[in-house]
Amino acid sequence: MYRGMLSYIAARARCSETELLEVVSSPALRTFLRQPFLVSGWYDVLPFTDLANLGANAIGITQAQLARDHSRHQAKEDISGVYRLLMRFTPMDVVMSSLPRFAQRYFDFGTYAGERIADRHFRVIRSGIPEPFAAYHAIAGAEYSHVACESSGVYTITHSVGELENDGMAHGLRLKRFHIELHWDERSAHGA
Repeated sequence: MYRGMLSYIAARARCSETELLEVVSSPALRTFLRQPFLVSGWYDVLPFTDLANLGANAIGITQAQLARDHSRHQAKEDISGVYRLLMRFTPMDVVMSSLPRFAQRYFDFGTYAGERIADRHFRVIRSGIPEPFAAYHAIAGAEYSHVACESSGVYTITHSVGELENDGMAHGLRLKRFHIELHWDERSAHGA
């Protein structure tokens, strides 16, 4: 997550990752971001909000736009090649019900759930999200889900994000929950 975000921001800001990190004012954050990030490793999510702020400023966009842009980019990277082909022939309800399990592989906090509301209507429910990360995560999750639907060959996908709601406390942090509503129309001729 961090390595991909650093690389994305540097490319969009037309600078190197080293140059990007030079403008980080917090020595602790700079040290954190300079560490080698392993795909199999688990890392604190709270510095991600500071990285998103740094990135939005470096690129000249809002954090919300960065969340949308980066999530779409990351989803296209994740859902490529054989995965994209497989998704084209997988029933949309199966794709949707798999999103919460897939997302849980990225984050070791909170819970994901999903439910079919009606034909071509699915709700992803995310709870236990640390408050500093919740707004960014809600936007990013909606965009990522949207790209997953597009990758499955739907003609039209619309999504909306519910309000952030209080979800208790953990480790001295307020937690939030939200849901993402996804609606789609018929698959293209390439789909199932």
